[in-house]
Amino acid sequence: MPTWAYGVRVEDVKPTFDVYCLGKLLWSLISGKPKLLLWYYDKPQNNVEKLFPDKPFINLVNPLFEKCIVEDEDKCLPNANALLSEIDKLLEIIEHKADRIDLDIERKCKVCGVGTYQLIVNENIHNTRNFGIQSAGNRKWKIFTCSYCGNVQLFSFKGKAPDTWQKD
Repeated sequence: MPTWAYGVRVEDVKPTFDVYCLGKLLWSLISGKPKLLLWYYDKPQNNVEKLFPDKPFINLVNPLFEKCIVEDEDKCLPNANALLSEIDKLLEIIEHKADRIDLDIERKCKVCGVGTYQLIVNENIHNTRNFGIQSAGNRKWKIFTCSYCGNVQLFSFKGKAPDTWQKD
């Protein structure tokens, strides 16, 4: 039960209560552990990314947990429909075998499956010329190459980087 519901009368409990409990149930199903103390899903002994580092798509789970297994009610998804929407987004990503784009996540090469993508150009327009790209205007690039087979992935954007590249 979330700490914000302690001492609250049953008729005053909000839908966030259910979201918190469902989040903890999801954590239990994924981790295989019967109990999660409070909102400590990201502690090393509870962190599913640390428990199962080689499982595909495991890096998608903690961002979901941070929206439902939370210390403060105002940081929780408002209701089960919002949680379902977030889960549907994750399932869509998994169905398309997509990766979460984050510079801190090791991504396996989609071609050879052996190597990992390494960032070799990080928005530096001059370094894109090594790939025959003549950038015009304020277009920025992130270029990754596989450490094993050399496969290249290009990401391009104008102006401010997309939210997926932003760091808090």
